[in-house]
Amino acid sequence: MHNSAGDLPPEIRHAIQCHVQLVEEGKRPSQEHIDTVRRYELGLDKQAVTSAEKSVSFKHRDHPERLCRKRCGKLKREKYYLEELYPFVESEDEATSDVDDRDHLMTMYSTEEEDNSDYDSQYGPSSPGWLSMTSAQRAIYHARTPRESNVKCEKEATVMMMQGSSDLHDCESTVGIDTDAALSISCFESDFLWLNKSKEAINSSSINGIGGGVKVLGRGPMACGLKKTASGKMAVLIDPNGMLVATKKGMSDFRAFGQQHMKTLGVRLIQIYDGSVKAMHGEDVLECIYTKEVIPLVTQKKILMLNTTPVNCHIPSDVVDEIAKGDRSALVFVDTPSIMLMNESKLTDEQLARLYHHRLAHPADDVPVKMGLTKTRLNEDCLCCDKAKFKVQTFKRNDPMIHQKNPPFWRIYVDGYGAGKKGSTQGSSMGGPSYEGAVGGFVLVDPSSGTLRQKLYATTEQFPAILHQFLTDIESEHFVCKEMYVDTHSVNLSKEVEDVAAMFQTRIVPISAGTPQELAFAESGVRNLGKLSRSMMQNAPHLPRWSWGLADKYATYVHDVLPQKSKGDKSPFEMRTGKKPNLKDLHIKVWGAPCSYAPMGGAEHKRGQLTERGYFLGMQWPMCLVLTHAKDKVINVSRKKIRVYEGSYIGKPGGGDLPSVDSLKLDDFGNIDE
Repeated sequence: MHNSAGDLPPEIRHAIQCHVQLVEEGKRPSQEHIDTVRRYELGLDKQAVTSAEKSVSFKHRDHPERLCRKRCGKLKREKYYLEELYPFVESEDEATSDVDDRDHLMTMYSTEEEDNSDYDSQYGPSSPGWLSMTSAQRAIYHARTPRESNVKCEKEATVMMMQGSSDLHDCESTVGIDTDAALSISCFESDFLWLNKSKEAINSSSINGIGGGVKVLGRGPMACGLKKTASGKMAVLIDPNGMLVATKKGMSDFRAFGQQHMKTLGVRLIQIYDGSVKAMHGEDVLECIYTKEVIPLVTQKKILMLNTTPVNCHIPSDVVDEIAKGDRSALVFVDTPSIMLMNESKLTDEQLARLYHHRLAHPADDVPVKMGLTKTRLNEDCLCCDKAKFKVQTFKRNDPMIHQKNPPFWRIYVDGYGAGKKGSTQGSSMGGPSYEGAVGGFVLVDPSSGTLRQKLYATTEQFPAILHQFLTDIESEHFVCKEMYVDTHSVNLSKEVEDVAAMFQTRIVPISAGTPQELAFAESGVRNLGKLSRSMMQNAPHLPRWSWGLADKYATYVHDVLPQKSKGDKSPFEMRTGKKPNLKDLHIKVWGAPCSYAPMGGAEHKRGQLTERGYFLGMQWPMCLVLTHAKDKVINVSRKKIRVYEGSYIGKPGGGDLPSVDSLKLDDFGNIDE
């Protein structure tokens, strides 16, 4: 089961002989010899060549350390090292020493013949050179202080515990990270958010370890507050199934998270970290696998520890349930109130500028500089300034020449007006419904030629039919529409509108929500239409108020012949046709002027009058629209069968001589009679 002295490799045998010789002479043993021997004992050199050129290897069950543990008791352990592992030691007294005589054996692993306290201070974990030691050097130290082990498992949990009068670690400010433990365990009830002390909970698990078992007092969520994560956030580490225990007399108190269980809750242990947080490179850390938040760890008394603080916040039971179900990480971030004292004299100029920016109610970035409070002018985004003092940037006027190269109606802008509940009559913002129930209209603008087209609607759901009618009209004029800009009103983007646009191979382009400036051409068209229509209505006070729809329609007809400054004083008509408009041929008359027209049925008898009186209400090419003298019907009349009387509009400037509506009468010639 073990290798005899004759089977030891030559370099091991030479190192042992030199070591013993130096000890006998009272000289300082060579550290190289100690490392060589101890590495061989611990199986660090898995294989060696013996003096007989035979390969000798240690299996796990043949490790000298394991063989020594099988021979329980300090005396048998020491005698095993002396009599079997080192048979060439000739001192009879040394091989038969009492149970307390362990000095000679330990001398083989000491650097000087001195007491253990000096050795610990020079070569132990508390020594300055501990972190720079090799693994073999640390192994020699552990051999210098052998320990017993008696690890057992019962039911669910296994925990390593040490007997002793002093604590394993500082239980007030640290918690252990135990990779061997199956559960998170604490001896302190304050570590738990709540406890289940029922008999069923207590009997759910039992724990045994070095020095004997402990008593289970209850089960519940174990929570420890963290001082800070690597990014400076406050957090709490929670194990929903922690265990409260009571240790036996003489056994150290402890608190530890079972890392094998914690990694299933989303918090894993990484040793020699090399992740994205460069400040933590080379350190042992805990990492949340969901948020990648890193928690630094420390080593105390050769135990991996986590610095903690008391949990001063409320953790809802819902959070604990989510952790237990795996719906969230065991690392829970919390907002912990803190009080910070600030010394202004130690602030940098940039920090001082930020401070006065808040003190002075978020002024412009140059205000603290003008006041002499700081020399730095901040150039930073401030969320509070945006919330309180946000300004919408100006929209530059659209350059009309951008669209000049496009043929007419290649791109159009569409916007609606009217409807709503404003005005004197409920149901329309236009002062009441127009003739045959219209409550609003759509304006379609061509920026290339400046043409306005207007279509009335009784409901916005009629837009698909209106669009089809408009696209058919421009095709009859040998034009096509390829792009149509609309706002984000639902009716403009409905399936029916998409189908109509697809039929004419037109692409619908919605603008940004709540940004009418991107639809400036259509907005300007609505405004210009309103100016013309309003002027016509004010110039014809004798007409009923519901005639605004007819005024809007005739306003687009008149607009078509007006010169445009942005187009070189060319009218939309000229931009489309290349010809100057002939107002006589187009039958441009005063809207609302009295007229006479030949009725469709002719005179009542052969000696009856040949015309009827009415009012001119515009054009719907090629016919005129006429309001009957009774003001109850709008009829269409041929341009060849109508005469409009405009003599009443050549009086005083501005039409100031027009009578009031109540006294308005027509003479036998159709003129307004005063």
